[in-house]
Amino acid sequence: MRGLIEGQSLPIFALSCAFAGLLLPLVPGTVENPGFEICGPSSNGKTTLLRLMASVYGGPEALRTWLTTANALEDAAARCGGALLLDEVGLFVSSGDRNGARDYRNAIMRLAEGSPKRRLGEAAGLPHRFVFVSSTNTAVTDLLVGVAPDEAAATAARLVTVQADAGAGLGVFSHLPEGVDSAAAAAAALATLAARDHGWAGRRFVRRLEHLLGAPGGRAALLRMVERRMSRFRRQAHKGEPLAGVEARVLAKFALVAAAGRLAQRWGALPVNGVEQAVLAVYARRCQFPVPAAGPQFASERVAAYVQRHRAALHDLRRARYPSLTSAQLDAAPGFVTEKAGATWLLVRKARWATEFGAEAAGLLHRLKRAGLLWTREGLQTQERVRLSHTKDRVYRIRIDVNNNLYQ
Repeated sequence: MRGLIEGQSLPIFALSCAFAGLLLPLVPGTVENPGFEICGPSSNGKTTLLRLMASVYGGPEALRTWLTTANALEDAAARCGGALLLDEVGLFVSSGDRNGARDYRNAIMRLAEGSPKRRLGEAAGLPHRFVFVSSTNTAVTDLLVGVAPDEAAATAARLVTVQADAGAGLGVFSHLPEGVDSAAAAAAALATLAARDHGWAGRRFVRRLEHLLGAPGGRAALLRMVERRMSRFRRQAHKGEPLAGVEARVLAKFALVAAAGRLAQRWGALPVNGVEQAVLAVYARRCQFPVPAAGPQFASERVAAYVQRHRAALHDLRRARYPSLTSAQLDAAPGFVTEKAGATWLLVRKARWATEFGAEAAGLLHRLKRAGLLWTREGLQTQERVRLSHTKDRVYRIRIDVNNNLYQ
């Protein structure tokens, strides 16, 4: 095994992930289960990496597929023991499948939370702690079609995309192992070893954990080791100002994987050198988060972009100067700006909103309402005066002065 994976960043990262799940209950402040997806075209070694991870604890049966239901997925998570390995996302959701995209998003969020589903009358159970790793031909951000951009971004933060390409034209391999003439042959050799020689690494790692946790002061000593190695990884991976928010959480996931791999190396469960360097290389080549959408991601940003596009054509009602418009002109108008209750609002007719945002129109309004930016007494519309000939017309009333003055 060592000859096949020595100096190979992706196989070493994958094996380190398998050990990381066992450290999760011991690391304070870890609020979600780390998730990674190994993404790339077919036949480049993605499934081989999952088989390699499965070999840490058992045989090929430890590798599951996405051909399952949400309930079965939760049951598998409860029994996975530290690493939930799922092959072929395409069996669960395909590109352009809006219903499948929503189910996929919900599944990822549930796995990250690790919270067991509560049945009627049951008390809340303790969250299941594990690392989950998936293989896919298409990145999560490209599969979540129809999901609100901010929700898609939150999902991608919980399932970090790692390209199944070490950058050498050999798929998941950084170089060809000695005595192997192709990446396909290297993958086949790894798969054979994983199927034949499995389980011992996990048992050795667990025995060392049990020994430490059972010794006086052992838990505190283990925690210090893990925190020290995670801090070291953070310093090496990012040398600028401390990260915050999503990027800090993503870095923490890789830091935990590096710490687990170093402990496994130290305890003889991962017989290779350069574990930390391998995880650093994968972190550096990950898909950057957040992945920019084609346009603004959040509902308020979509409205701000709309205001900027049509700024010159908006009717300013702040001095009670109402335009004379026919019903057709009213429906075609890009909108009206008014001030009420110390705030600045955009007023838009339903027809114009639907023309501008198409299939996203209704969803965007509901997101604005949840954010407290759509003013209404009931439903989505309200009645406001916007033209000279009518006392009131039905419009959407959207606040546009939040965070920054979008219209002055």
